[in-house]
Amino acid sequence: MRIIMLTICIVLANKAYAVEECDLLGSLEADLFSISEPVNFQDIKNTKLVKACTEALEEQNNNVARHYLLRARGHLRDGSNEQAIT
Repeated sequence: MRIIMLTICIVLANKAYAVEECDLLGSLEADLFSISEPVNFQDIKNTKLVKACTEALEEQNNNVARHYLLRARGHLRDGSNEQAIT
């Protein structure tokens, strides 16, 4: 029983981490639901942001639009304009 509970906690923690990391790496000043300080466009770590937001999109159903927007910022920072709009 302990192993099952531990596994559930790890899975839930990983989901929360992906969502939080997406927000921390790409937060916008105009985002009312942000959990962190805004990130300047020049300071975006594009590879990490795209990965974190993709994981957040795969693992939860809330805030989907926000995570698409934040992931698009990562693509734009990388110069991948076409990926940012798809």
